[in-house]
Amino acid sequence: MLGSFVPLNTVTIHEHFRCCRSKQFDLDFPAELSGTIHPAEFYQSINNINYARKRTFSEKILFFLFTIVPLVGFISFIVPGLVLIAYASRPVWITLIAIGGAMLILLICPGTCINVWISKSRLSRLKYAVEAESINYLVKRPIPSRWRLDSYIYRTPNARGGSTTYIVYSLKIEIGQKISSGPRGDALKPQWNLLEPISSIGPQQSIIRLSN
Repeated sequence: MLGSFVPLNTVTIHEHFRCCRSKQFDLDFPAELSGTIHPAEFYQSINNINYARKRTFSEKILFFLFTIVPLVGFISFIVPGLVLIAYASRPVWITLIAIGGAMLILLICPGTCINVWISKSRLSRLKYAVEAESINYLVKRPIPSRWRLDSYIYRTPNARGGSTTYIVYSLKIEIGQKISSGPRGDALKPQWNLLEPISSIGPQQSIIRLSN
């Protein structure tokens, strides 16, 4: 059945971004899925997929240690050093700026590696969640559907004259053809033509014919 799936229509679920929150797929139920997927099932499936996109607790800790802490440390040393240039002796502000720069340089490489690892882990969990939901809907009757993750890249110009690249993900829900309910098997058919057994297990019962 999985190999014979033929999509007749495709519904796209876009992602949206809320301030201070990760990107999530839209929870609004598309009218095109009416009669194919129940709204409650759709809502639960999208929630499962959106949950897979979130950072885990350990990923949040690593992000804080290797991104927020170096940034705060850099600002804490650089800003006072720049302010004290006109008021303090040279060794003081030079020391503060040097410490801030050293913290940023020493932690920028591990921070970049950690962020790349977190992004790959979240993408892997997202793909697995979409595949899990797709398997559930492929075996659904009477109308199966297949879920898959799609992405495209777009670029926007920035202030430096270059461009910034973004990756946008979307869910593609492919609706298959309706599967008609066929015969439920020979168990419901009359068994008139069954042959009599030629052997049996257990005591045999004799049949006595009564004559008129």
